[in-house]
Amino acid sequence: MADETKKIVMGGDFLRARAVGEGDPTLFFVHGFADGMDVWDGVVGELEDLGRRIVVEQRGHGFSAGPDGPYAWEDLGRDLIAVADALGVGRMVLVGHGLGGLACLEAALQAPDRVERLVLIGTATEADAEQENWCREVVKAGRMNALQGIAHAIFGPMSRKEVDGVAGPLIELAKCMETLRAAPTTARMSAISAPTLLLRGEKDPAHGQSLADALPAATLETLAGQGHFPHKKDPGAVAAAIRKFVAA
Repeated sequence: MADETKKIVMGGDFLRARAVGEGDPTLFFVHGFADGMDVWDGVVGELEDLGRRIVVEQRGHGFSAGPDGPYAWEDLGRDLIAVADALGVGRMVLVGHGLGGLACLEAALQAPDRVERLVLIGTATEADAEQENWCREVVKAGRMNALQGIAHAIFGPMSRKEVDGVAGPLIELAKCMETLRAAPTTARMSAISAPTLLLRGEKDPAHGQSLADALPAATLETLAGQGHFPHKKDPGAVAAAIRKFVAA
């Protein structure tokens, strides 16, 4: 089955999603902050024989729109459920990186009967002072210079890398991440019963141990030599871990 890109309309806003393959299980792939759908290309390609794969473009990223703020974490979970509803998906396996992992956790809290399993990569439900300050810099730079400011805050002032999306929603998402130091969401996750695989790169400061301790059915697995983006650097290893976990 060829790739099929869909526009999921939600009120006056919309999200973009790409679906490929068919059968069970249905896996959702949700990117992190300031990333895009293409970060999953390697992993999705490695899993071409494993059911239906749906890649979601989060609000404010790429061609996906985003409402005016402020945002709550619950909003991101509702986004994923709305995409599942629009595509006729009942039960699903959610795979998320960073901010995408937080969206997956929120969806699991809101629709526990529909989330079979969770795979979270580089996802943390709390932040330290350094991470809080980084988010504040992204918000400040975005307010001053929109997308270019956000890109410079993330990649450095001399970088030519760009961020694809809409500045307002991205700023609101960064503000949500900023709150994780003062108001971590870890304790809320104890209500999630779905089997969960936490993947972390050996060099990633977002180690995930506190989240692993909070989730009743979580397994924490470290990928040797990897940093915060193992799905980019070694999609084969990440795909193999997902395949093994889903089969179990």
